Amino acid sequence: VVDRHGNNLISVALAANAWLSDEFVREQLAQAAPPDVVLAQLEVNLGATREALNAARREGALSMLNPAPLHADLDRELLALADVITPNETEFQSLLRQLFGIELEADFFNATDEALHGWCRSTGVATVVITLGAQGVFVSHDAPELHGDAHLYYRLPAAPVSAIDSTGAGDAFSGALACALAEQDQRPFRELVEFAINVAGYSTEVIGTALAMPTRAQLAQRFGLSA
Repeated sequence: VVDRHGNNLISVALAANAWLSDEFVREQLAQAAPPDVVLAQLEVNLGATREALNAARREGALSMLNPAPLHADLDRELLALADVITPNETEFQSLLRQLFGIELEADFFNATDEALHGWCRSTGVATVVITLGAQGVFVSHDAPELHGDAHLYYRLPAAPVSAIDSTGAGDAFSGALACALAEQDQRPFRELVEFAINVAGYSTEVIGTALAMPTRAQLAQRFGLSA
């Protein structure tokens, strides 16, 4: 459901998602080529998500978790399997409350960058990327020069778009970031996040989800940029 401002209001019936098993994930990954990046989320049976992230660790791949929608049974052990997480502001706020007992105000993202970085570091995840809609993105690393970045933490602005439907924007962002990371072309993480921001921004200008995800050609035409 989308409100008059283009913001998404999610309603979901998990159906088959809840039956996705860790055995199925294990079998599929065993038949595939060794991955460079494994991206998982929480709209499935958590056993399947845990198996996917464990597989990433076994294969030496980068593990990414988009903690959406936040699951009541998410625990610190599962979160610790992720090298990168990409929550939106609501998911980050709920994650800190549920797992670490940290209460944040609804507008916590207006705090100083130092405060945001401190909250990100409380998760124990090496790289935290909070997507903030029209407020852009906040990135926090636990070590200098992680993924080729020069700064531990920073903000990046949102793409200059006229959003009409933000449904799927988080998926577009996480998928684009995973794609860029898998290409391993030595660009700093900051540039990969900028690419993902443009992909997500493009998706908000098109009604729908899967059909709103841009091709590289569409992205280049819209923003004058390539991947």
